[in-house]
Amino acid sequence: MDEDDLEPIDLSEDAPVREPRRRPRPHRVSRRAALGSIAIVGAVLAAVAAVSQSSGGEHSSTSRAPGPPSTAAAHRRPPPGRPPAWVVPSGLSDVARGPFVAIVDWTPILVSPTGQIRRVLADLPGRALLGAAQRGAVLVGYPRSTTRVIDADLGPRPSGRYDPLPAGVELIPDANGRWWSNFGQLEGGPELRIVRVPAGTRPIAHLADGYLVTDTRRAGLLQWTGSTRLPIIALGRARVLALDHNLVAWSDDEGRVAHVFNFDTRRAVDIACGEYARTARFSPDRSRLAILRSAAEDSMVLADTTSGQVLARSVFTHEGAGGLTDIAGPPAFQPAPFSFDARGHLALVATTTTGTEVRTFDREGTVIRTVAAPARLQQVVFLVS
Repeated sequence: MDEDDLEPIDLSEDAPVREPRRRPRPHRVSRRAALGSIAIVGAVLAAVAAVSQSSGGEHSSTSRAPGPPSTAAAHRRPPPGRPPAWVVPSGLSDVARGPFVAIVDWTPILVSPTGQIRRVLADLPGRALLGAAQRGAVLVGYPRSTTRVIDADLGPRPSGRYDPLPAGVELIPDANGRWWSNFGQLEGGPELRIVRVPAGTRPIAHLADGYLVTDTRRAGLLQWTGSTRLPIIALGRARVLALDHNLVAWSDDEGRVAHVFNFDTRRAVDIACGEYARTARFSPDRSRLAILRSAAEDSMVLADTTSGQVLARSVFTHEGAGGLTDIAGPPAFQPAPFSFDARGHLALVATTTTGTEVRTFDREGTVIRTVAAPARLQQVVFLVS
């Protein structure tokens, strides 16, 4: 597909379009202890409530720091005693070079560059999975729940600080790897206000100079930079799988082909991944794309973003009921069993008939390392700045 194929859409007959601010000033979500996050959540909820009252809609939030247990819950607890000590999973520091966050038996665990291991978000009960990692923080979600947390307590000294996201805040991928939402950039400014886009569209990704929006009437993926004419990136229903600087990867509902569009050259390449492309991750240099494919057999597809050539395919499975399930958020933030490290190598968690292992792929798609991993390891997500 070349630039001649990208005909613009004129939305001048729609409601007036407000020019976007180049640098929106959304509310800053401060990094505080869980029980000290009330001010943040309250500010976000106030903004959500204000938008809901003006539009006639309603938003609810169940994503907040846990409070003290009720009296009834306390009566159901076993007699007081020393809680069982958390056991460090054996061999976890050997599966890859840190820093990374792993999920072992639904529990988030941080592994430092020196191999030190500690549990994170220990005071949040429930089964956790990891979405995307950006700028030293990682998205932690809880399947079948609206609870989502941006956890930045991943430095050398634990602080217990994290940011719970109310249900009314919808994350969208950002071209520069910032935490962006339908209320603008999180942790980026003194104000939090709803993102304004052309009438009949909704934002699904933030670009360096505008937004990717979907046309809710005619379907499609459109680029909006403030003009009433919106160039077409894709026709029909489109799901953004990944976004990084000048590249966006998207697919339709069937997900048989993943398309990588370059905003600089205005050209796209197609990757024949096979159904169903669920989410994806770009390598740090954007030369490759790893795609999570969920069909009869779940597999990873590694492809070149310039030619569309498939470099590797690898089938994987997961132990435990449910395996990798959805968390609240768009396709680009869904959990994946693979992650790129700072060197550009891809680590994939796979469960075989003999146990769990981590396979490391080089830039050409060749497996250069296979390491036995702790039982019930589900994810390894590197913290790449």
